[in-house]
Amino acid sequence: MTIRRLPTIAGIERTNAVLAGAIAAVVWWYGTPAAAVGVMCGAVVMMLDLLALAAIARTLLAVARGTGGAGVLGALAAPLKLLLIIGLVYILLTRAHLNLLGFGLGILTQPVAIMIETGRLITRSPLLGSTDPEA
Repeated sequence: MTIRRLPTIAGIERTNAVLAGAIAAVVWWYGTPAAAVGVMCGAVVMMLDLLALAAIARTLLAVARGTGGAGVLGALAAPLKLLLIIGLVYILLTRAHLNLLGFGLGILTQPVAIMIETGRLITRSPLLGSTDPEA
């Protein structure tokens, strides 16, 4: 069985940044600057969340090889990350008074970027392990 290349965190983040910038520019032009700032803040929160999730996953995989109390701390990292992200979003929405619609659009850039990056790799890359250039 051959599998296709998988998207990288860097590729997803790059696609997300370009997508968020384009959406923010359109929102700035046709909407309000406050909504455009909300788009960028939402995208940055999601990018930070993905980076933190990747770091936690790497740590959990490294700790899984060993035994002891470090595994428990590693297992607690994911829920703590979620609480920190929820707290950050709460502070941004209540204290910074970000535009909620813009912030929501910024958050939606992450799943769209993942789909774009995955689709790009599926349509343009050969199968791993295949010697056929048409695969």
